[in-house]
Amino acid sequence: MAEGEFAAEEYLKRSSPLWLKDKGACGCVQIIAAMDNPLIVMAIMGYMGYRKRTGFLAGLTVAQISEFSIVFVAMGISLGHVWMRALGLTTLVSVVTSNLSAYMILYSHIRPKKDAS
Repeated sequence: MAEGEFAAEEYLKRSSPLWLKDKGACGCVQIIAAMDNPLIVMAIMGYMGYRKRTGFLAGLTVAQISEFSIVFVAMGISLGHVWMRALGLTTLVSVVTSNLSAYMILYSHIRPKKDAS
């Protein structure tokens, strides 16, 4: 392998988005983002005396990361504190959790039908 080919291959490894390299990290961040905030809200609302369902529905509304996190990561990149690859991961997690939480909110009031037997 020539030196130029090695340099190009090394550049592609370093510049590719993090979610292409490590899909496990992307999934892990999505699970954490989608689960920790709703659980905290449910615990607080339970402590305040609300029913579990009310706490669950309120928790669904915070089951996503906001667009501010993308701005925050971009600011970290401009200051040199965060790698460029983190922006791709943050954007992907934001898109997935936003769509997932919208789906969960939309279908949160549908209850399964009971059998007639």
